[in-house]
Amino acid sequence: MDGFENILLIHDDAAGFEAALGRAVTLAKRDGAKLTIAEVIPEAAGGALSRFNPFSSVIPVTSEYEEVDYRNRLERILHEARDQGIDVRPAVFSGARHTEIVRAVVRYGYDLVITAEETRTTLEGLLFGKPASRIMRACPCPVWIVKPQAAPLCRRIVAAIGAEGAEGAPEDIDHAVLSLAAKLAYAEGCRLDIVHAWDFKGQDLETSRSEMLPPMWRALYRRNRLAHAKALSSVLSDFDLDGIDHEVHMPKGDPYRILLDFSWKSDVDLIVAGTVSRTGIDRFIYSNLVERILPLADCAVLAVKSAAFVPSVEKAATYRPGYPVPSVSARV
Repeated sequence: MDGFENILLIHDDAAGFEAALGRAVTLAKRDGAKLTIAEVIPEAAGGALSRFNPFSSVIPVTSEYEEVDYRNRLERILHEARDQGIDVRPAVFSGARHTEIVRAVVRYGYDLVITAEETRTTLEGLLFGKPASRIMRACPCPVWIVKPQAAPLCRRIVAAIGAEGAEGAPEDIDHAVLSLAAKLAYAEGCRLDIVHAWDFKGQDLETSRSEMLPPMWRALYRRNRLAHAKALSSVLSDFDLDGIDHEVHMPKGDPYRILLDFSWKSDVDLIVAGTVSRTGIDRFIYSNLVERILPLADCAVLAVKSAAFVPSVEKAATYRPGYPVPSVSARV
């Protein structure tokens, strides 16, 4: 199975960065991938909300002196990766973190972004989402969000199949999720749990259960379960999972609760799930499963997009994995 070729690791001061660095080094060394460690210099202290705050002191931090300081800090971090014979280089971007990261992915063809989870809660994060969630929402390639306690290698991976359950979800999401999860499980020799949480369509079916005769309810239950089983079987039929220690689960219930409970009880190291990008009021009305899971999960989360996804920051650009990465002197 093919591995990653061009990995972007986002450096920050979050508690999980050391774990994120360990994961990036492990993947790059195993797959022979190029690794870029990027620092994003904010345009102004105070974040995006500072422009609306009359009491905020907005201080530009993109001076030449401060950029050199960022680069020097990156160089110190690179030594650990270089000692293991990895093709690693630094890059410095200036601007809003999620926008510049997505722009870099589009321009330089990274096929994986790794970032540590932001543990601090701010007003900006509550309104627009934490940096990791915003990157995950807008990025065309898979985004691996690492928790502080993450191990360098996975022992158990969950592939969430059909868990999005949202109208308009791309048809290729399940295939993308299972393909990536199986690739990782095979490469790391770990267990793979394929979880398809299902439920009836329409809330009125559950609420009207008391008004239905038991035989009618059982028939409805069997018909829905069979339909989900056939859909899951159709996805699985496209994959050869020989050589991978795996098990298929099809519990009934809310995907959000099912995946969290399973990850807690089964000591899962990574959840691989599909994500559908939403903006504006839709993001508040239809919450994304991966974004709901991320704050409460004890394990890392790997968010996967449809191949048809086009990032809004640069719709005219083509996403091409393997594009040249920026050198230490590059500015995006």
